[in-house]
Amino acid sequence: MENIKSENHKYSGIRVKNGSTLTLKGTNTHKNDKVDVQNITKTGENPNKIDDVEKQYLEIGTTQSDSNTTSGVVTTTTTNYRAKVVNVETFDELKNAITVANSVVNITKDITLTDNLNIIKENITINGNGNKLDLNNTTNKVVVKSTATGTVLNNLKVVNYEQIGIAVDNAKDVTLDTVEVIGTPNKSTVGIDLAGATVKINNIKSENHKEAGIRVRKQSTVTFEGRNVHKNDKFAVKDVVLNTEGENKILGVTEQYIQTSETTETDKKNTFYSFREIINVNNFTELEAAVAVDNSIINIKSDIKLDEELIITGKNITFNGEGRNLDLSTGKKITVKQAAEGTKLSDININNYGSQAIFLYKTNNITLENINLTGDGSKSLVAIDLNGSTDIKIENVTSTNHKTAGIRLGSKSSVDLNNISLTGVKGQNSTGIELSDSKARMNAIKSSNHSCAITLKNESDVEFVGGNTHTDDKEIIKVVVATGEKPSAIKDDTNQYLQTSQGTQGGTGTQEIYYGFFETKEVNTVDELITAVSQSNRIINLNQDIELKEELQISGQNVIINGNNRTITLAEGKKITIKSTATGSKISKVKIKGYTSQGLLVYNAKNITLEDIELIGDGAKSSVGLDIALDSTVKIQNIITSNHKQSGILVRDGAEVELLGGNKHTNDVDDLISLVNNGKNNNKIIDKTNQYNKTDEKKDASGNVREYYNIRKVENVTTFEQLKKAVELKNVAISIAGDITFTENLDISKSSVTIYGNNHKFDLANTYSFKVSGKDTTLEEIEITNYKTTGLSVYTATNTTLKKVKLTGKSIDLPKEERSTVGVDIYKSTVKIDEISSSNNLYRGIQVRGESTVEILSKNVYTNDTVHMQTIKEKNEKDSTIIDNQGLYVHGTEKDSNGKATVDYFSRVDVNIKTAEDFVKNISNNGNVLHINNDITIDENALSILGSDVSELEVSSNITIEGQGNVIDLNKLASITLKGNDIVFKRFNSKKFYRYRG
Repeated sequence: MENIKSENHKYSGIRVKNGSTLTLKGTNTHKNDKVDVQNITKTGENPNKIDDVEKQYLEIGTTQSDSNTTSGVVTTTTTNYRAKVVNVETFDELKNAITVANSVVNITKDITLTDNLNIIKENITINGNGNKLDLNNTTNKVVVKSTATGTVLNNLKVVNYEQIGIAVDNAKDVTLDTVEVIGTPNKSTVGIDLAGATVKINNIKSENHKEAGIRVRKQSTVTFEGRNVHKNDKFAVKDVVLNTEGENKILGVTEQYIQTSETTETDKKNTFYSFREIINVNNFTELEAAVAVDNSIINIKSDIKLDEELIITGKNITFNGEGRNLDLSTGKKITVKQAAEGTKLSDININNYGSQAIFLYKTNNITLENINLTGDGSKSLVAIDLNGSTDIKIENVTSTNHKTAGIRLGSKSSVDLNNISLTGVKGQNSTGIELSDSKARMNAIKSSNHSCAITLKNESDVEFVGGNTHTDDKEIIKVVVATGEKPSAIKDDTNQYLQTSQGTQGGTGTQEIYYGFFETKEVNTVDELITAVSQSNRIINLNQDIELKEELQISGQNVIINGNNRTITLAEGKKITIKSTATGSKISKVKIKGYTSQGLLVYNAKNITLEDIELIGDGAKSSVGLDIALDSTVKIQNIITSNHKQSGILVRDGAEVELLGGNKHTNDVDDLISLVNNGKNNNKIIDKTNQYNKTDEKKDASGNVREYYNIRKVENVTTFEQLKKAVELKNVAISIAGDITFTENLDISKSSVTIYGNNHKFDLANTYSFKVSGKDTTLEEIEITNYKTTGLSVYTATNTTLKKVKLTGKSIDLPKEERSTVGVDIYKSTVKIDEISSSNNLYRGIQVRGESTVEILSKNVYTNDTVHMQTIKEKNEKDSTIIDNQGLYVHGTEKDSNGKATVDYFSRVDVNIKTAEDFVKNISNNGNVLHINNDITIDENALSILGSDVSELEVSSNITIEGQGNVIDLNKLASITLKGNDIVFKRFNSKKFYRYRG
């Protein structure tokens, strides 16, 4: 049988029995046959033979039945077959057709579903042939169940559903090919819902879904092939991941989608993808329309001349120029607006622009790459202009013939620049890259023909990664610092940009700091060194020891010599001279020896830095290691000198030297001498680390002045014996490494002794004394405890400084005769007091006597001292002087105390009084200045602070009450008693205190 058509048979279209042989060829069709082919065999008969040449039938089941005959029981076996390819035109036919695995179902007409279409069997293929499955405006849907592995839906339209069109529920190896899911606007939720499924999607069309065209969840894997289309879907793809589940996998041709948002809910994360429409344009009108389409991919197919400004407003646009030309000779520009975040412009040539070629305005996440911008040299000002735009990437961009700037950033813009070539118009006042209040990261920048390659303004921030070059740029980097601003920050991992000069714009106060671009030279010979130090902006790496037969004169500006710990040996009478033209030069990590008079001379040179240099003299011949002369300005650090018959360092005739620490001197007659010859400018020595101490000064008959400085010795001390030895040294810095208990009295009588207590204690063992009687003594961060009477005596000492010193007397609970009496006793001395803490002293925290001078530098703290500070004057003595420029103390009037004149001082505390409680709490604290901010009425609650049945408010000594015209109403509950001395009431009169008690 071949090409048989069979319809409407209640048993079968073809029946085979009684040992028949059937060969099936061609394409047979069946319609409304209960069974398409039936094979019946009885016991004792020869079997039938069916040859399905085309493999077009599928076995769908076998039954057996027994019957009694005269010959016995006969068993009848019936095997039923159905055509593999089934044509359907009704919903019932469709439901029946998909009940057999491996079936191919052809839909020949549009079908309306009255229920879900549940695909359960495996390897079902449904060919829609462009026909529709109408889901009848209900929640009906097409469901591919977990058992339906290998399902294929092809060329099918699913329409008119309330929620979901197609749901693939945990099924694997499912293919949706050329399927359309067309929802009802504002009603349908999802076109295709994938839950725990593995699905291949090819050429899908999805429309009108208020959640997403495709939803992927429950660890599904979806692979996109071909080109899908989405229209009026809120999102093309929604990726849902529960907190308890793994990620979904979205594979294949994914560039047609772009992630546009992400949300996090309590139990899940949602990632949303939008569809990217491909738009090919050939003219300005098409281009203008295309750049307003979100997520579009625009391909430029022809050269285009801009008729108007091209304003890009579409988000996430990819603009593929395909190497075409955009002509901006009309004076128009390309503007990327705020809404266009995520946009990328690439592979385009932009020519003949006017004021700007590309303008990024308050947008972010923009990429410009593989773009050539060519100005006309006369009107083209700025190639790429950024205003308030952030997260910008510019890569493989070339700009030529710009008059103002190649790239300009302003208003907090930020950009990553990589492989940029900028060529300005020669002779114009142009810059390659300008930053104002912006940030940039720069790599592989090629700049040429600019008045300044890079200009930084308004506290900008730039990072250089490497690979930059400069050709014919007049200045390399200019940092403009307006009054009140901080300089722009420069991070240079390449160490190719170094500061070369600094100045102030005339009359404006604006600073300009210039950086040069430094070329590195590797030096191995004398000739190479002599040549290199005559050239400006050079980093010289010394790779070999050098012997110089002649003087080495460093004349190039901004010469940086890295000695790499090599040795330069000088011939007798020769030296190394840094000349006046060598502004900004630096020498580091080199050893210099063999010289007689001087090893290294800095002569009238400005902004010189010397670091990690060793100068080794010959004690019999060498006078000075480092000679800094004639108005030079030099910073030095870690300089080591030895064996000089005059000094390791000589500073002379108007030089300014900043000492940054780490210097060492061995066998030098003096460490450092400052010499000012008669008629020359004074030197300025700035010792940042206080390493040196001035030890002497001499003036000769010619009026020449020499000041002698020597490095302080440093002693680390852990015991009293070590401390006792250390204070016998002059010009010493003593660092205390632990608490120390005195075993005898201690007097610091030597000059220039500094003790850094590091917050450790000196315990005087309730027996011994601690005295300072020398010159230029400093005590810092020490706590003095357990003293019998006085904690510290400063006796006939000059220029003593007490900083962060604590005087802690014995407990106030002891009997008076056992208590500590005075914290610091100052007699005939000059003392500076800075952040002193004093406590538990029976008489006074600080006493000042013998015409001493005490300068108060900061607020001091007193606890349980009867008087904070007191001056004591004997008969026929002058007053001691208390210099309190900040008004940190309140003092009283002079009083007679057993024939001595005393003045009490209390640490001033300003207190704002707003309530009765405030007033009651603060009128008994010595040194308080009470500011009455409003009328106050005393009540029982306020009085209860002082205890039960208290009605007398006692005002202590050295209290000032500023009434400011307000009323204190005692409310017939209390009276005020002036119990102390030196009490001041201001802006009160008899009418202001009323209704008092008693």
